[in-house]
Amino acid sequence: MKWTRTLVAIVRLLAFQLRMMARYGRRSGGRGKFPEWAAAAHVPRTLAFVRRQYWGASRVAAPPTVRWCGILLSYRRPHNLDALVRAMLRCDGCEAVIVSNNEPSIALRGWISVTNPRVHIIDQKHRRYPGIRMTIARAAPAGMYLMVDDDTLLHGEQMQALMNHLHAAPEVPHGVNGERRDDDRSPYPYRLDVRGEGAVDHLTNVYAFTDRHLTRYFERVAELGIADPADLANGEDIILSSCGSGRPRVHDLGPILRCASTNDLSIATHRTRERFFEERLVTIDALRRLRRSGETTGSGESEDAGSGGR
Repeated sequence: MKWTRTLVAIVRLLAFQLRMMARYGRRSGGRGKFPEWAAAAHVPRTLAFVRRQYWGASRVAAPPTVRWCGILLSYRRPHNLDALVRAMLRCDGCEAVIVSNNEPSIALRGWISVTNPRVHIIDQKHRRYPGIRMTIARAAPAGMYLMVDDDTLLHGEQMQALMNHLHAAPEVPHGVNGERRDDDRSPYPYRLDVRGEGAVDHLTNVYAFTDRHLTRYFERVAELGIADPADLANGEDIILSSCGSGRPRVHDLGPILRCASTNDLSIATHRTRERFFEERLVTIDALRRLRRSGETTGSGESEDAGSGGR
């Protein structure tokens, strides 16, 4: 029975990737089929990811002081959750994995094949948005947290390596990609999906941060006048990125496998949500005003800290 559930989870993940690739032409504004060059890389990398999580998966060692809580959100990609949960569980540093089912029409417990006391599934009573993960983190005290979007298929070694980076430099949040200011771009003046080693203005997709950043996050949302942070549908990543003593950092952890549905017009938030980038600019401008107000009163952070730094 155990292996049957595991096999079902594997088939679901692989079938979802193939289905997303097959319908790419219909869902991508007429740009044609899933590019052959992309398929040539995506298929073997997906198979390698599955093999890494399900066959001969070894524990990922962690320094005894690097302990963290993993938080995952499931919306319209439950196919990917089982592998992400397993990747977190492989990490010795991971003390708990909390999965929030943000789409109540999906019975998520039937999609998770692994049984482990570290795994906690929250079935939301109604559709929830990404901001809920910060509220979940506040209810689960930990020194450090790792949040991974359900279209970013990290393996355990990458997760633990990122948390090691955070432990070594806890002043700012860390991730694997983000946005960097580029005034030559319009109307959204940020270069997207910046990777490698270095500072960015906003982390995206993967977020490693401390309890101090979490505390500062809720102070920031209060300063911004946000009544219920759990209802934030856009911009919580921008706010979190402003909660360190400087700009957040991204790291080169090797090739990152992205789900074939990352840009799907019916699934991806940046595709399905109207005025997605306009909303982000509103949050960025609001944070900039807060920073300038703090500088005026002598209580603000440095110019590099927070959103919109160069």
